[in-house]
Amino acid sequence: MNEVIKPWRRVGDFHGRATRKEYWSAMIQLTLIFVLFVVFFVAADETLPSPVVMFVMGMLMLVFLVVAAVVGTSVGIRRIHDFDVTGWLVLTFYIPYLGWIAMIIIGCIPGTPSQNRWGADPRGGPALQQVFS
Repeated sequence: MNEVIKPWRRVGDFHGRATRKEYWSAMIQLTLIFVLFVVFFVAADETLPSPVVMFVMGMLMLVFLVVAAVVGTSVGIRRIHDFDVTGWLVLTFYIPYLGWIAMIIIGCIPGTPSQNRWGADPRGGPALQQVFS
C-alpha cells in the first residue's frame, strides 16, 4: 500500500531516488485516472451535450494533465537518479511517440545497488544484503 501512496506524497520532490515499483505504480495510476477521465468525458458528451458541461470537463482534464505532468516528471527524475544519470533525461518523456518508449526503458533499468550521488539505495542496498547474508 505504501508504494501506491508514495508517488503522491513526493509530488514535486525532484531529489533522491525511486524504485522501479514506485515508478510503475505512479505511471499505472496516472494512466488509469486518464482513462477514467476519457470515459467520463465521452459519457458526459453523450448524455449531456451542453457546452457548459464540456467546458467543465475540459477544465478538469486540463488540471489533471498538469498534475500528471508534475507527478510523472518528479517520479521520472527520481527513477533516473536511481541508475546514476542526470534527471534531465526525463525530457525524453515529452518527445512525441518516442516518449512512451523512453518511459518503458527508464522503468525497466535496474538501479545502482549502493549509494550514488543522489542518495542511498531506496531498496536498502548493501545494508539489507548484510542482514540476509
